[in-house]
Amino acid sequence: MNACRSITSAGMAVALATVMAGLAACTSGASAHPAAQATPSSAQPATTAVIPSFPPISQTPLVTTPPHDPQTYEGAQAAVRKIESYTAHHNWAADWEMLTKTGKEAMTKADYVYVFSHCAAFVTKEQFLSVSLNDAKTVASVDTQAGDGTEYTWNLVYEDGFWKHQPSSDAMKWMTLSRTKALRYLDC
Repeated sequence: MNACRSITSAGMAVALATVMAGLAACTSGASAHPAAQATPSSAQPATTAVIPSFPPISQTPLVTTPPHDPQTYEGAQAAVRKIESYTAHHNWAADWEMLTKTGKEAMTKADYVYVFSHCAAFVTKEQFLSVSLNDAKTVASVDTQAGDGTEYTWNLVYEDGFWKHQPSSDAMKWMTLSRTKALRYLDC
């Protein structure tokens, strides 16, 4: 398919004369065919003008996707630091975004934010002790020490190009409840 269209100067002269004659006929009331009135002179040299034609602009919006997390030890550590920051700043909505699909399906964002905002047990000074990555680089185990000295382990899962927090089976028990029942279950 040719991306350009060629028009000779003689052809342009005919087209221009046709338009002009049509306009003149409209204003004067004449009905003569404009093409009969305008013929190019054979003495005019034939030159070619090139008019580029472009494909139509796509109507779909430009969608940018955030870059994926590196599927590395450093990538898992960076995800842990994000979660640590969200917890420290009580940004429970951002914390919910770090959950795996399973975690998000268990509890809505609104309920998650409500429970975390109304339960002082979640507002502890946690210290992340270590992160270890499995050989396939799909699961990172995170050893953590709570403010009361209790140590526990939780997991990050590499899901759809991002490190996501997989809630423990104990957490899933209260996350599948309504916000009111979850608060009672957690004794908050």
